[in-house]
Amino acid sequence: MMSAPTTRLLLVLAAFLAGLGTLFAILLLVVRPETAAMVPSAAAIGGPFRLIDQNGQAVTDRSRIWCSSASPTARTSARRP
Repeated sequence: MMSAPTTRLLLVLAAFLAGLGTLFAILLLVVRPETAAMVPSAAAIGGPFRLIDQNGQAVTDRSRIWCSSASPTARTSARRP
């Protein structure tokens, strides 16, 4: 049979190793190797687009749009056929 100090030491060591294993598992889930090695690239912003508005009408980058929800001083007009 083990003495009380030895048992206590083994329990503390087991708790430490369990915590270390949990931390390691979390790190593996959060920092994946494929995301850590990714190289930043330029964002593809802009260019032609085609969307459908709430009335079912097609809206493209060449359309004129009126923003009615903006304040009267901030209202602007964009292109729409």
